[in-house]
Amino acid sequence: MYDLKMKWKINKFALIFILVFFFAFLVFLFLPGMHDRYMYPVFPLLAVAIGLSKQAKTYLIIYCLLSLFNLINVVYSWYPIVLDSTSTFYHIFYGDYFGWIISVLTVLVAVWFYLKNFSDLRSLNNS
Repeated sequence: MYDLKMKWKINKFALIFILVFFFAFLVFLFLPGMHDRYMYPVFPLLAVAIGLSKQAKTYLIIYCLLSLFNLINVVYSWYPIVLDSTSTFYHIFYGDYFGWIISVLTVLVAVWFYLKNFSDLRSLNNS
């Protein structure tokens, strides 16, 4: 049996918060009809995991990236920004692909987190 605590070198409370964080994050990413505000439960879980884990630097980077992408997503979705239609930022922000780019970046953070923490579980099950 594979021991996640040995791989991560963390206590069981940090492991619980990391697993619940990842589950909540996947629920936000892949369930249909999710609104931007449903990502907020992810942040306290990850903040506690940062405090309990010895991999705090990696989790802090993930926390900052998710916070940034969530802020951009909420501003893009809810806040009516009035921009000059001739500016470059206007064409980027109101372009057809801006929302998709933020979504793809958020999914890439989830994939990075998975590869960093869970990638060797599959190889252990096959052996």
